[in-house]
Amino acid sequence: MSHLNINGKRVDEPIDIANHVNDFFTSVGPNLDRSIPQVNHISCNKYLNNRDLSQFIIAHISNDNVIKIIQSLSSKGTGPASIPLNLLKTAADLIPIPLCHIINSSFSSGIFPDI
Repeated sequence: MSHLNINGKRVDEPIDIANHVNDFFTSVGPNLDRSIPQVNHISCNKYLNNRDLSQFIIAHISNDNVIKIIQSLSSKGTGPASIPLNLLKTAADLIPIPLCHIINSSFSSGIFPDI
């Protein structure tokens, strides 16, 4: 994008273009919220009576957990990476440490590898 036309004014500088685009997208939510009419007679409590207030906590997985999961898998078929399950089961005692590291890092960071 080489320029923007903002309220009849030509904006050429990349930083100014980026700032105007950022301003536009950060205002979409608040502007939309202001445009939704307020309805005072509806209570959320009417629809959320039986809420489960328990927390969702992901604990770190251990090497033993990984080994048990691998051993519980069927020996037939393959996973998303086309790794035969029988090969995975054969290597079950070699891979728990790096696999635990990947899983626990994903849980901690919230970043999950692609398939």
